[in-house]
Formats: sequence, structure tokens, C-alpha cells
Amino acid sequence: MEGTFKIKWLKITLITKKFPEKGKDKDEKEDKDEEDKEKKSEFSREDFTKTLLLLMQSRKYFLKFFKMVWHSFSLEKFKLHIILGWSSPVDTAITMGYIWSAMAILAIFPALDFSARPDFSKERIDGNAFLKFKIQLIKPFLGILWLLTKKPVRSLLWNLKKMK
Repeated sequence: MEGTFKIKWLKITLITKKFPEKGKDKDEKEDKDEEDKEKKSEFSREDFTKTLLLLMQSRKYFLKFFKMVWHSFSLEKFKLHIILGWSSPVDTAITMGYIWSAMAILAIFPALDFSARPDFSKERIDGNAFLKFKIQLIKPFLGILWLLTKKPVRSLLWNLKKMK
């Protein structure tokens, strides 16, 4: 398997990696894998408790970061069309009544567009959906930078890297 992995930001290549790496033999890879297996040991209880403590200390920062990411999404348009039919026309009519009443409540949001059509002749559930949203990438990026300025988060990441 061959491939290239690139990370670019503003047309600047940050990381480039080609797979498979040239110059490594299979024997060298096998020797390295055996050495890695020998070096790896199970997590100790102290490492686990320290990581859990650091996670609890950095919890409020992660929550603020996830809130920042959540607010970077905005829904522009959501369309949903449902075609529904049950074995009994009565059940279909009752279900469609519930769906139409829910659609009437959701009609107050201009970005949401729901429609439903009953099919009294056969059993069927069919539909299609369209979703359009906008993401502001600067907010998550600034959130990551802000997150890395907090000492408990940096300590947690360092500790997780050492446990690896």
C-alpha cells in the first residue's frame, strides 16, 4: 500500500509523510516491533490515578473548549420529507396527524423545513433529507490554542504521551 499524507494550512504544507517509508527493510521493522513490545508495559495504578486527577483538573477547560466548538456551527437549512404508510390506513392517518402537529410547532424556525405525505395503499417508510450548515474554523483553532495555554491540560497531554 502506498500513499501520501499531507497537512496544509493557508496553502503552507505543515507535514508531509509518504507511505511506505523508503530505506527500511522488513527485517528492521520486525526487530523494531519486537523491541517495542518488550518496552511496553501495562499501566500502573499511579499512572492511571495521576491521569484521572489531571483530567478532573482540566475538565472545566475542555468543557469551555467544546462549548466554543459547538457555537462555531450554525444551521443554515434543514429539509426533511417523509413518506409514511402502515398496513392499516387508520394507523397511517393517526401517525401522520402526530407528525403534522409536530411540524406545525417546528415551523417557527425558518431554517427548518419539514414535510410529510401519507401512503394509504402500502406499508412504506421513505424520505429524503438535506442539511446545510456553516462552520467557523477560526473558533475551534483559537480554542485549541487557548486550551494549550492551560497548565492542567498541558500536563494531561504530557502524561498521556509518556504513557504511550
